[in-house]
Amino acid sequence: MLFDYSQYSFYMCIEPIDMRSGARCLSQLVYTRLELDPFEKIVFIFTGKARNNIKLLVWDGNGFWLHNKKLYK
Repeated sequence: MLFDYSQYSFYMCIEPIDMRSGARCLSQLVYTRLELDPFEKIVFIFTGKARNNIKLLVWDGNGFWLHNKKLYK
């Protein structure tokens, strides 16, 4: 499925997270710590402690998409 990201807002969590966390844990973190609704048209960006891995959490209307990217030098 393709997204039209021009309709989405982007939020980045500046605190490092445990990169083993899945979509359910990250959506709960969005709701409790960021005090935002994870079911809105928002792309949430998370990084780990080493800042070499990012995760994107997106709700598409039917479920969460969790994108993971490992960054190398």
